[in-house]
Amino acid sequence: MDIKDISTTAVIPAGRPANRSGRVVSDTGSASMPSTKVSLSGTTQATLSASVGADEPVFDAGKVEQIKSAIASGQFQVDSSKVADGLLQSVKDLLGKAA
Repeated sequence: MDIKDISTTAVIPAGRPANRSGRVVSDTGSASMPSTKVSLSGTTQATLSASVGADEPVFDAGKVEQIKSAIASGQFQVDSSKVADGLLQSVKDLLGKAA
């Protein structure tokens, strides 16, 4: 998914799940289901555009596959100190931005 191609308004029928790509999972239910409209503010749109470079992928698909395989084979190990350090740094960053 290319973040720059994201729609600024999405209509998602209420009660219908979306898959990972954000598309509503189709079913044979009633077509008259209520829907929810979501709009992104100009600031949010600018932030999304600025956070991803023009030629940068949103994520490393190869690394995702490696992690997926490691989880499936039971070899994936979590380094809890790295997770904790990352969480602390995120909180510090957020607190620094709020000041």
